[in-house]
Amino acid sequence: MDSIKDYSFASLELNHLTDLIYLYKKVFGILYSKEQMKAKYFNEYTGIRAQGYFAFHQGKAVAFHGAIPVYVSQGGKIELSAQFGDAMTLKKHTGKGLFTKLGELTELKLKGLGVKFVWGFPNQNSEYAYVHKLNWMGHQRMNCYTIPLKKITSEPLFRKSGILYQHYLKHVKSTLKPIIQEKRSFSSIDTMCLGGIDRSTDFYNYKSFTPNYFINLNGTTVWVKPQGGLLIGDIELSGTHAMEEIVRDLKLLAKKLKLNKIVLQASPKSSLNLRMKKLYNPINSWLIGYKNFNSSFHLEDLQFTYGDLDTF
Repeated sequence: MDSIKDYSFASLELNHLTDLIYLYKKVFGILYSKEQMKAKYFNEYTGIRAQGYFAFHQGKAVAFHGAIPVYVSQGGKIELSAQFGDAMTLKKHTGKGLFTKLGELTELKLKGLGVKFVWGFPNQNSEYAYVHKLNWMGHQRMNCYTIPLKKITSEPLFRKSGILYQHYLKHVKSTLKPIIQEKRSFSSIDTMCLGGIDRSTDFYNYKSFTPNYFINLNGTTVWVKPQGGLLIGDIELSGTHAMEEIVRDLKLLAKKLKLNKIVLQASPKSSLNLRMKKLYNPINSWLIGYKNFNSSFHLEDLQFTYGDLDTF
């Protein structure tokens, strides 16, 4: 039986992109291009690029754990943080301590680069390891709202075929084209009191490696990603439209896009969650986990929305 001593480790570099693509395909069943991986992991809008480590067994990549640098704002101050995600291990190599080892190596590298704290949204598979192995803290969970649409829709079927899905993506772009607007800085998070990601235009431009869009929905700016449902990254709440009207318009849009549900996630104290909670009952979702290196922020107060997830 293999032990941790039977593995070698290497940091994320450009020559490992094929290893990253291979692990994504094997672990998550998702096929990314080299261009998409470069855009996600080698963008330096914060001054540093993403960091991470691979585990190799007999010369083959079998695990990866990485983190994406991002600026976070609280009380008028900005700090450099890193969002952990994309922890992947081939099934045969789980239970060997690779998750913890790779996480520790990545944290050490981030500290040396001036990152003040790390954070993320551990799922049911990784929460125990983050909390009990990497000593993360967590006091809140994201609230998840799933609004099913009665009409049977075809987007889930299209995603099973590469050719059909490409035709579907053209339908999405043509449907959204009249309402797409330029990405700009906005957030439903009160960063002065609670704190959250610094939503600069540089941040939004970085997030363009996935098919997400800013749309103008009858005067309200909404950040959306039509994939597996109409995913809502954030909603600008400064307008005059009531949340009931916004949800109604989102339902109509989702049906036009042949989607079978609307999914929105937000932190408990966010304005977006407080508005949605008046209409729907949420379920507890991911833990909002974090680890403080030398931050002056009150990390337990930070708030996020679905758009802050590294894969949105």
